[in-house]
Order: sequence, then structure tokens, then C-alpha cells
Amino acid sequence: MTGLLSIIAIGSPLFLSNTIAQTIKIESGIRVVHNEKDQAKFGNLNIDLKLMQTIGDIDAENEGFAFNIPSDVVIDAGQNIYILDSGNHRIQKFDFKGEFIGTIGRKGQGPGEFDYPRSIDIDGDGNLLVCDSGLRKAIFLDSRGREKHSLRFPKETITQIRYLRSGDIAAGVYAQTRLEEKKNSLSKMMKFYTKDGALRTEFAESVDYGIGTSNLYGNLFQFALDKDENICLSFDFQNRIEKYSPEGTLLWKADRFLPFSTNIVEEGKIERDSKSVTISGARFNRCSLGIAVDKKGRIWVLTPTRLLKPEEMVGTAMSKGKGTGTMIKATGHRDVEVKDALKLEIFDSYGILRSEIPLDLYADTIRMIHDNLFLIDSLRKTKVYHYKIEEKTVSAPCPSPQP
Repeated sequence: MTGLLSIIAIGSPLFLSNTIAQTIKIESGIRVVHNEKDQAKFGNLNIDLKLMQTIGDIDAENEGFAFNIPSDVVIDAGQNIYILDSGNHRIQKFDFKGEFIGTIGRKGQGPGEFDYPRSIDIDGDGNLLVCDSGLRKAIFLDSRGREKHSLRFPKETITQIRYLRSGDIAAGVYAQTRLEEKKNSLSKMMKFYTKDGALRTEFAESVDYGIGTSNLYGNLFQFALDKDENICLSFDFQNRIEKYSPEGTLLWKADRFLPFSTNIVEEGKIERDSKSVTISGARFNRCSLGIAVDKKGRIWVLTPTRLLKPEEMVGTAMSKGKGTGTMIKATGHRDVEVKDALKLEIFDSYGILRSEIPLDLYADTIRMIHDNLFLIDSLRKTKVYHYKIEEKTVSAPCPSPQP
């Protein structure tokens, strides 16, 4: 399946900064950008977003394409595509045209086995790095998919992982929960570890909502690295986009107009009796579903345009069975198509919103590799949309001949 979506917005950075209702402040030495409503209409982008293919489908008959909660994707130097098929505890390998090549991994706890892996990356030599939430470890695989070694993180819940050029790893972690009767300081959310597992540095502050369940859900985020290894964060339930230096220094933070409240919809609860503890998660309106950075340093944020209706919502359910262990599956209205609830917001490297692209599909996250953009529908259609970013050249008009 192919298609072409063009986005052309004309203007200059000077025109944008001086004309649009945009506020840039310096607060405690940090640049803070407030991007206002309709600002993206006055951007200066001139690109094509071309749909190259889709891989996988909820009704796929071929086992190689039958995903269950796909969660991440990478490309190696040979242009092979690896899709992390989290719910099936495996990595599916395809060529650049989407032809199935083979499977790496299976469910288990031994070498080369996974238990709900949630993030994947690859280095220049084709070595894979997998963040496995069920096993609470980072798994290093060679270019053939054989496990080389792993690092365990028994005290951290790592949600996302990326290679650094040094061979060290960047990891996003859950904010440390805080129960009502405890007043622990919240943990930093970004952590760099050496290849041996030693903590190198940590940064990015959590918001303290005053209760553990709200801290846990309210601080969920995703991150992406640019070519200089600056780190860009977008928060799932906060109107908050941030950029950090490779050393972890906050360079700027930004927000933008959202047509819904970003306050807590429903507080989380922790209830105890003599026999058990019941935890109910807090509810927030979704502000972001993922972040990516292209080769020009532009920051792409997958953003809701509206709140989902009850009949459009999907989620996951966890169950335990004898001999099968913990099982996670998608639930809800998976057969309902949602075509107008998302857009791609494109910010420049300084946090200014330059343009946006409305989407006619639903996706749960985004990944960028060079000029390849991937949107992953994890829960509804269980497929990966592969786009190519093409820069359009605008020729300057030729001067008229002088008499």
C-alpha cells in the first residue's frame, strides 16, 4: 500500500516568532516555549510524507505477520526491519520491502528468550538491544539474534531503552511510586548506564502528585535521541516536551495548545484491609503517544486532536493461568476505526511548533530511523505503517530580463 501526503507551510522563522501568539520566557535560566493555538498553520516546512507499506494485520493468516501488541521497530545497516512483537515474546525480521525473513526469540527466561519485551534498538554492527519488562533486564543480542549477555534491573522498571554511541545505554524508567504514608523523594526518569550496568548519570524530574499511583501513571513518557545524542522527552499525560544535552542538562521545555484538560480526571487509590492491598490507577487525558527526531533535528510528537469516545477506547488486560504465567491481551473496541483523533506535531530543535500533519489512522507510538518514520498500531489493527520523509526543493523564481 502506498500513498503520498504533502505538507507545505510557508513562512520564515522571523515571521513565525514575531507574528504568532507565541511566548518564549527564561525561567530559572531555562528557555520555556508556550506554543499557542493555530500556530502550526504558519510554519515553514515543505516535505512529503510517503506511505511505503504496512506490515502486519490483526487478520493476518501468515504467522510471520500475525502480531500481538507490537511495540517498537528498528532498521539495520542492510535495511532489514525488526519489529518487536511484544505480546508474542519475539522479534520479527523483514526485508525493506516487508517480506518476512525470520523470528528471533520466544517466551521464556533462558538465553534468547523474552517475557513481554517493550523496547528495541540496534547499533551500527547490527547488535540488538532489548528492554524486557517481564524479566526486568536489558538483553544484548548479536547480529544473528543470539544472546551475548544481559543486565538485570531488579529495582527499576525500565520502559524504553536506546544505544548510545559509546556502547552505553539510555533508559527511561517509571517514576518511583510514593505511598501516602511515605515521603520519599521521586526518582529521576532518564538514566544512563554503562555497558556493564553501572549508573553513569540520571536526570529529568518527576512531577509529584502526592500519591504513588498518580506519580506512576502521571509521569509516563517516551524519549528519542537526535544525531548529537541530545535527549527529547514527551509526556503521556502532561503537556510537557523537553530537550536535554547528552550530559543531562535541561536545554528547554515547551508546551502547546491542547483542546482538553490536562488535570487529573480521577485520583488513584490504595486500599488496604487485613488480607490484601488494592491499587486503582489514576486516570488522565492523553497528551502524547510518542516522540521521534528526524535527521534534521526536528522533533515529531504523536498528539491527540480530541479525546476518544467510550466506544472507541481499547486497552490491555492481564490474567494468570496455570502453566501459562501472566498473559496480556488487547481489549475494548478494536473493530472501531478511529480516523480523526491524531496528528503529528513537528517542532524545530528549539521547541517552536512549526507545523502539523493530521492523520486518518490511529497509532500507539512513533519511531524514526533516518528518513523512515514508523507509526505502530499496537492494540487495534496490530500493524506497522512505514513512511518515508522526503524533503521538497522549492526553486527560487528566475529574475526577469532587464531592458
